[in-house]
Amino acid sequence: MIQKRGRKMKKTGKIILLLSMILFIFPWVAEAKLPLKVRDKDSQVKKVEEMLSKLGYEIRWVDQEFGYETLRAVKEFQANEKLPVTGVVDKRTWERLEKISKNTTKVQSDFRDDEQLKLKDKDPRVKILKQELVKMGYNIRWVDEEFSYETERAVKSFQKEKNLDETGIVDKNTWESLWGRGKPRILTQGGGFTINPKANMIVQEAKKYMGVPYVFGGATPAGFDCSGYIQYVFRKADHELPRTADYQFFKGTIVGRSNLREGDVVFFETYEPGPSHNGIYVGNGQFIHASSSRGVMISRLDESYWASRYLGARRMIN
Repeated sequence: MIQKRGRKMKKTGKIILLLSMILFIFPWVAEAKLPLKVRDKDSQVKKVEEMLSKLGYEIRWVDQEFGYETLRAVKEFQANEKLPVTGVVDKRTWERLEKISKNTTKVQSDFRDDEQLKLKDKDPRVKILKQELVKMGYNIRWVDEEFSYETERAVKSFQKEKNLDETGIVDKNTWESLWGRGKPRILTQGGGFTINPKANMIVQEAKKYMGVPYVFGGATPAGFDCSGYIQYVFRKADHELPRTADYQFFKGTIVGRSNLREGDVVFFETYEPGPSHNGIYVGNGQFIHASSSRGVMISRLDESYWASRYLGARRMIN
């Protein structure tokens, strides 16, 4: 009996020792406190912010506090990855963030002198390439691992901006220029971004309907709801969009808030999780939209109501 108890205690001791070694070698296991949500203060929040920042989401303060800026970035990440848009970092969101973030680091560092990425290639690095080009403002609708004709055009445009050979092939020089330099130079004489004439036409068209009343399900000048208004205005510019905000959110090119241009569509999370309201960016931090309380009007992105509900933006016309 004593021998059995001794063997049991010895076995328990080994298990405790093994667990202690695991926690010593991988301290992050002990620190992981999921889920993470608004107002949480934890070292894991900082790691979430670092990963989001690496992936191009707008995080100005990387600290241990889960603020509303972090909430917006988490929601945008979840929407882009087709996860439940809760703003809460649960296990599924955490694992997706870690996986993509680790792939990004690996891809950036592993590009040899003799390697190339070119048309019709399928490679995890193509997805990272597309993500970076999208952040810089180039028009890429499908951010996946396939090097498409659309990707080739974007690469050629980038190479032209950087005075590289316009081959459309990503060699080491193009890759290093992509990661080592800032945004492409697309400045006008006034110092601002160039404005696509069609995007400008959309803004002018949108302003024609100032004051039109809000009508739920409305998609004509007799009365608009938010997404019906967006669809109607873009249709006037011969650009067809889906009918609802949640489907419109997955069209176009992802645009960071700091890279917004006139004609971009901005999305918000209002009465339900995910994109449930949208408007058209008109410059100077303002957007025009069909408000449920005042009809078509212009609001500011930095107003507390909209700032706390901002979800992301899409460039429908490049």
